Amino acid sequence: MENLTSLSISMEWIVAVIATIVMSYVIPYLRRQKLKLHWEVLLAIAGVVVKAVEQKYKQEHQLLRLSKAVESVKEQLRKSGLHYDDETIIHAIEASVLELPKTHISQ
Repeated sequence: MENLTSLSISMEWIVAVIATIVMSYVIPYLRRQKLKLHWEVLLAIAGVVVKAVEQKYKQEHQLLRLSKAVESVKEQLRKSGLHYDDETIIHAIEASVLELPKTHISQ
């Protein structure tokens, strides 16, 4: 009987250690990976949208192009089941604009 009690305590201790490791390291790691993936999706969408908006609204004012890009990125994110605030979307768009060849950047 004493062996069973000792085994039970050992199993409880092992489960507690594993649970602590999962809660402390594995779950935060998975959350970071998920956020990283979502950010990469946002940047990819913003990159495609920026190129399209630059082509379609080439002659329009920069603020109109930004507005169209924000609308398009929001729509694509919605279709992907993701949501970001406007400020984050604008940052992603600005990063994508900086990736364009210099001949595309105009006032």
